Amino acid sequence: MRRVFVILSLALGIGFAALMQSDAAPVPPMPSDEQGFAACLTLFPGGAIPDTPAATLKDLCKTADGEAIFAVRFDTGRKIPAWTAHRLTVAQKAKIDADPAYAKRRVFFSADPELAETEQTPVAAYKNTGFNKGHLVRAQDMNWNAEAYRASYVMSNMAPQRGALNSGPWLGMEKAFQNLIKDKQMTLWSIAGVYGVPADRPTAPNCFYKIIVAQGTDAQGDKTYKTLSALFVNDDHDRKQTTWPRYVVPLERIRTRTGIDFFKGLDVEPGFDTAFWGITPPAAPADCE
Repeated sequence: MRRVFVILSLALGIGFAALMQSDAAPVPPMPSDEQGFAACLTLFPGGAIPDTPAATLKDLCKTADGEAIFAVRFDTGRKIPAWTAHRLTVAQKAKIDADPAYAKRRVFFSADPELAETEQTPVAAYKNTGFNKGHLVRAQDMNWNAEAYRASYVMSNMAPQRGALNSGPWLGMEKAFQNLIKDKQMTLWSIAGVYGVPADRPTAPNCFYKIIVAQGTDAQGDKTYKTLSALFVNDDHDRKQTTWPRYVVPLERIRTRTGIDFFKGLDVEPGFDTAFWGITPPAAPADCE
């Protein structure tokens, strides 16, 4: 039994530690038209796809019954997702509310068949680590289709996440995403990702972020986009779902910390629309490095 534990620990160390090494020389970005998201454009606000900053990143377009359901930019060197993108429509939300049975089915975590075993973290590597397999795309957001729900359990959608965050404010914001779709009766997008290399535990990301996006129009009828962004430290400090608004931050903070522009070429409204989102952002926004 001890030998098995050692093997799993080594697998975790190799998988997650490799994930967090960021000393490699930068690779010039590849233009977005060379990426593998061609079938997933509707999952990105305005069809805008960020450039690829590293050769270890692989783009995965997940589908169910022939329909694109979520996109993953996966780091094969680090062996966890860098970020994900998906959308949820009013019709899909209605299906979830009408028949929540999918979420009650027994679904197992599994390796992603689109990735080699050496490119992803094994399911067993999470055992006895103190981390949950944290969904970047919430399984319940895929609950409108049985195949889509099962697809959300592949390891390319998982990042090591502390249990309190997973079931606390992170889940609270995930629920808020669905509630907003129902209340606003409009399609919304969700972008979720990780970054940061903590010195005391380099096997897991230090920071999680989420961006909820709504599309509108300006006075001229052109498309505009509102954003609701939040930044979370990956720790067990806060266990309450209701506290997620404390972690709301300006979009620019996530851009600065990650170096990623998710809205290149789009008209993103400046500031925060308190009336639209129904919350007041904190006077001193959260931060995570």
